[in-house]
Amino acid sequence: MKKRHATKEITVVSEMSFEPLSKSNWSKFTELFGERGACGNCWCMYYRLNPTDFAEGKQNNGNKDAMKALVWENAPTGLLGFYEGKAIAWCAFAPREDFPKLARSRVHKPIDDAKV
Repeated sequence: MKKRHATKEITVVSEMSFEPLSKSNWSKFTELFGERGACGNCWCMYYRLNPTDFAEGKQNNGNKDAMKALVWENAPTGLLGFYEGKAIAWCAFAPREDFPKLARSRVHKPIDDAKV
């Protein structure tokens, strides 16, 4: 049984496709994140905003609108993973400087000045 399960997982992954978040797939992103923005109206803006702006953005679709503004500006935001045409996965993906909260982290702060 384990081998069969592992084979199914490999098949699913090999049949997935990935796309950068864009205007053309924004609706798939919002469908994946749901009405609550994946987790308490985060909309994957937690590491991009200062704490006050992030907290305010949890009201009245502020964080969702902020992410949408990035997408409409063609800024790098992340990748959507699709299976059978449906978005099932998300990974934020952008230059280091787009995530200022990480720069202030004791654990995740940059270890050098390299552009990443």
